[in-house]
Order: sequence, then structure tokens, then C-alpha cells
Amino acid sequence: TVGEAWTLTPLVIDYVGDEVDIAFEFYLAEAFITGAKGPLAVAVTKQMQVVLDSYPEGQYGVFLTNHDQNRVMSQLNDDEVRAKLAATMMLTAPGVPFIYYGEEIGMTGFKPDEDIRRPMQWNSDNLRVGFTTGFPWRSPAGDYSERSVALQEGDPDSLLNHYRALIHLRSDNPALRTGEAVLVDAGSPRLYAMLRYNDEQAFLILVNVHPKPLSGD
Repeated sequence: TVGEAWTLTPLVIDYVGDEVDIAFEFYLAEAFITGAKGPLAVAVTKQMQVVLDSYPEGQYGVFLTNHDQNRVMSQLNDDEVRAKLAATMMLTAPGVPFIYYGEEIGMTGFKPDEDIRRPMQWNSDNLRVGFTTGFPWRSPAGDYSERSVALQEGDPDSLLNHYRALIHLRSDNPALRTGEAVLVDAGSPRLYAMLRYNDEQAFLILVNVHPKPLSGD
């Protein structure tokens, strides 16, 4: 079972392992988005260390947003590069990942709640967006003609295929699913750096959240 206790990490862990198997880690989710906005990775590195020090190993849910929060793409000002950074940090992190529907194609939406729970944009043909043969209870977001599963499936650089690649990478490599996790001092506050490893594999995750590339000097 997964529990939603939307509060400080030290209070959430009281429920884990007894009342629920895992709990959503809200402050880490917020830190992923803050980190993706850049230009520094300090917030996500700091909260990830709190999480690693607090929970039983891997017993927490990692995510970006849920049905009660403004959508990721809207929080990131429609910046697909930033959305990919957030997804990369989340889907290479320890814990159990959760994806709120539509996040993987960059669906947008600000509160009220009805506007962050619009129909999944499977295609861009009409206002039904492949969600239903009737008319959905809430119309799709205004960008439905430009953002859908159908439009992104064939583009190897799309947000959808970035999510798919990360999911396959995680599924195919036990070190990324259940391996140890250690934050690494990368020598730059621009870099989020984590080592994921087990007895057979090791992955060094490096994410530059700054808009400018890092030099090798």
C-alpha cells in the first residue's frame, strides 16, 4: 500500500512500514521540479539526502506532481528540456516511481482541480482527443492540437519517448530499481550527481540543471 501524508519528511516516516508499505515523498517531488528549473541543483541534492537518511531503504514513492497540484509542464513554463531533466532525476532515483497521467506528453494545467484533470490527449484529431467516443466532461487543454501521444510517438526526441527510454532503462537494470543510492560531490552546484549500484552494475547519474553547458576544466 502507498499512503499520502502531505507533510514534512520526519512526520511521514512514522507511517512507513507499519500503517503503509511506502508513502509519497512530497518534498522530494517539489525538489525535483525546483532542481529542474535551475540554475542550481542544491535543493534536490539536499532533499534527496534527507530522504536517504530518513526512510527504510527504497520505501517511498517518487513522483513529480499529482491530481491536486499544478501540472509539471505548467510549473516549468512549458519548457520541454526542463521537463526532461525532472523526469530524468525522478526515474533514476531510488524508491517507487509514480507518473501522473499526461505528464509524459507534457500536458498542461493550473488549478482549479478540473483544469489539472482534463482528458488524456491520446490524439489531436478533435475535442474528444481519443479519450472517448462522446464528449469529455471537461474539454482538453488548448494545446491538444499540438501535444498528444499520437504526435509524439514517432519522434525519438519527444518527451514521451524520453519517458519511455527512462522507464525501459530502469526496468532493464536492477541497480536502478533496487540498488544502493549515494549522492556524489560533483564539484559544481550546477550538477545533480548520484551513484546507483549493486554487486553487478553501477550507474553514475549526472544532470546539469544550468542552462549553460559545463566545461571539462
